[in-house]
Amino acid sequence: MNCKEIQGLLKTNYLDNELKPQDNKAIKEHLKNCRQCQKLEEELRGQQMLFQKIKREEVPEHIWRNIRGAIIEENLEKENRANSGVFEHLRELIWGRRPVFVLASTFAVIVFCVVIVGTVIHKKQALINGEEILANYNLSDESGQLIYNFGTNIEKYLL
Repeated sequence: MNCKEIQGLLKTNYLDNELKPQDNKAIKEHLKNCRQCQKLEEELRGQQMLFQKIKREEVPEHIWRNIRGAIIEENLEKENRANSGVFEHLRELIWGRRPVFVLASTFAVIVFCVVIVGTVIHKKQALINGEEILANYNLSDESGQLIYNFGTNIEKYLL
């Protein structure tokens, strides 16, 4: 094993005697020759002893009551949100947390609508202009009489 693996095991299972016997033996052999890992083991043992000396105090009952009350209140609030309508949930999700996102999205939708409406209006205007051009166009002979028959069947489709 290399130092990185040894140090990982020192920080996790070695000090708690939770390793396989062969891993435990390999670590002890490594610690005999590696000063860096020895130093880490000493630091970890010192920290472990400090934690073992700490006196455990019981948490007062009123603190546990406050914690339980906060948990119950949070669960009730979640239930109320779950029971409210889909639109209420979406409104809270959008407006409650990210107003900048909402404003940007609204602006994007408005721009999109303006572009679409502008395109439709432009195409409609072009169509109207095209109809005016066709309406002003006519064929007449030299006497000014409109010519409706050119002697072909194409008049059915064009006129």
